[in-house]
Amino acid sequence: MKVGLHKARQCFGAIFGRLPHSFSLPAPAIFQPYRPLHRNQNDLCRWFTANLFLAADYARYYKTISLCRTEHARYHETISLCRTEHARYHKMISLCRTEHARYHKTISLCRTEHARYHEMNSLCPAEHARYHEMISLCRTEHARYHEMNSLCRTEHARYHEMISFCRTEHAGTMKRFHFALPSMLGTSTTALHARFESPITAFCCQTRLVRST
Repeated sequence: MKVGLHKARQCFGAIFGRLPHSFSLPAPAIFQPYRPLHRNQNDLCRWFTANLFLAADYARYYKTISLCRTEHARYHETISLCRTEHARYHKMISLCRTEHARYHKTISLCRTEHARYHEMNSLCPAEHARYHEMISLCRTEHARYHEMNSLCRTEHARYHEMISFCRTEHAGTMKRFHFALPSMLGTSTTALHARFESPITAFCCQTRLVRST
């Protein structure tokens, strides 16, 4: 019975405060038939005996309450972690949307550059054909230049040939005239020089000579 009271004292200590260590109750009369029992002590013993299981239930209840509080604290801790993870999730979602927008912007730029590439590629063959056409024209003009240069050189050679021929003819004419003039005038070359001392007189005499002939 003392063991039962000790357990009851431990169980009810949290509810009614700790009982003094000197407090003890004798066992019921069935266990101690030769010791008289006081009425109040007997009632208190029976009350503890009857409520021993109730005290155990109370102890289990408080133990359960303590576990529930622990679980509740763990629940709030888990809720806090969930909220943190939820905030991180929304932050990641925002980052993903930003990256997705950048991706679409980059895709749009790539498509624009691709279209410009195809446009330039379309223009390049035409420009290349025009380049070859201009190259062909340049080569034709260059050939014509060389042809004209060759003609100019030929004409220049002919010009010098004609100049040389003219000089030759002029020298022969002057030589023939120099030898024929004295015989035509009936005097010598020295006398002619004496007569035509001034250029004007020589010009007039030559004019009369040409007219007379």
